[in-house]
Amino acid sequence: MTLRFWIRPLALPALLLAPGCSDDGGTTGGTVNAVDTNQLGDLADAADASPEGDSADVGPDEDSASTDATDTNAATDADTSQPSDTSPEIDASAEDELAFQAALALYDAGSFADAKTALAAFVASFPDSPRADNAAYLVARCDFELADFASAKAAFSAFIDAHPSSPFLDDATYYRGRSEFELADFTTAEQTFSAFLVAFPDSLYVDNATYFSGRARFELGTYTTALTRFESVIAIADSTYRDAALLYAGRSQYELGLASGNPGSSRYGQADTRFEQLFSEYPGSVYEDNGRYYHGLTRYQAGQFTVAITRFAYLRTTFPQSIYLDNAWYYEGRSHYKLSNFAQAASTLEAMEQAYPQSSYADDAIYYAGRSHYELGRAGSTSHYGTAVARFERLIATYPTSVYLDNAFYYMIRADLGLGDCNAAQFHFDAMQLAVPASSYTPKAGQAINGQC
Repeated sequence: MTLRFWIRPLALPALLLAPGCSDDGGTTGGTVNAVDTNQLGDLADAADASPEGDSADVGPDEDSASTDATDTNAATDADTSQPSDTSPEIDASAEDELAFQAALALYDAGSFADAKTALAAFVASFPDSPRADNAAYLVARCDFELADFASAKAAFSAFIDAHPSSPFLDDATYYRGRSEFELADFTTAEQTFSAFLVAFPDSLYVDNATYFSGRARFELGTYTTALTRFESVIAIADSTYRDAALLYAGRSQYELGLASGNPGSSRYGQADTRFEQLFSEYPGSVYEDNGRYYHGLTRYQAGQFTVAITRFAYLRTTFPQSIYLDNAWYYEGRSHYKLSNFAQAASTLEAMEQAYPQSSYADDAIYYAGRSHYELGRAGSTSHYGTAVARFERLIATYPTSVYLDNAFYYMIRADLGLGDCNAAQFHFDAMQLAVPASSYTPKAGQAINGQC
């Protein structure tokens, strides 16, 4: 009979849990990689005064696609043809070998629950078999493949303690780190991957571990150290994580630019370089729509709103199933608002909110659509004041805990006054005092009413 050996995995990209075309483990509406927990702050708004010099917009723009919950496209590991054990002690006709081969067949077929049962029974029945460590390792791998990451972590840890000389030690250490990563225990995962890189410098998992070490650091917000890991993977020309590393190197540069608070930060240009390298070297990568989204955000944060509009529009038309679609559509509308293209801003933001009413950007979109109509009213089209009031009323009724609540009350009162309706302005002022008693807008709203009514 021909002996069959379990074969060790080599990293190949595939979808794990999160952002990319379709659903990174996500839904439309920008739900991020299940592990991608970072949020975007709209630093441009911190100094964004309205055309009348009022910089009262305090609502942060959150990245509804932050749960890249893993990436839109995480990578998994496929098998190579390297045998796990060539020990001469193996007897093809022995009872333990026959039992191992039967369990291995289940594993190879992807029947991981049944394989785990068979492999666990093998370990219990044949503790002295030359296949004992192989089987124990595969029990843990079954847990990992079944996405039972807590059990996988415990099983890999137990394997490492019980089999310190096993040829599967590097595999088990790597997958323990992967299990910790999937459990969002990024601190422990990074420690495991870093220790792995020291202990197993020649392992076939080195680039995998380097990438996930970087991802753990990225999720922890240590973008500078994450960047060093991603750049190391990029330097490995044949790494199957190289396109992912290009994406996250770009995203790390973007986050560093954002943290600087400087729209002219060179980090945004460096981010673009990595995104564009991803597009040119890996056409069709599952990471492309992620990259296209952040490619637009670099220009938005740099204040180059016309370029940002072009980039967001490209994402929307080229990747209509992207989980970043609502994000891109929102920032396209915000870019028009920044350029004082208020009619186009209102149209874009209203269309986005109607298409994605569950988006985490929905209240943002309603608010800035209302602001756009308000600005059109100030420009002379007074009928837009009424539309602005309707938008703000909808925001207040639908999102009573929105960070834009007092902003909406204030601009609704201003729109009432634009329509010459002092009664409505006073009514909304009273409602504002009840809903947001500590609002910094209260004195300004009162002064505006007293000055006109």
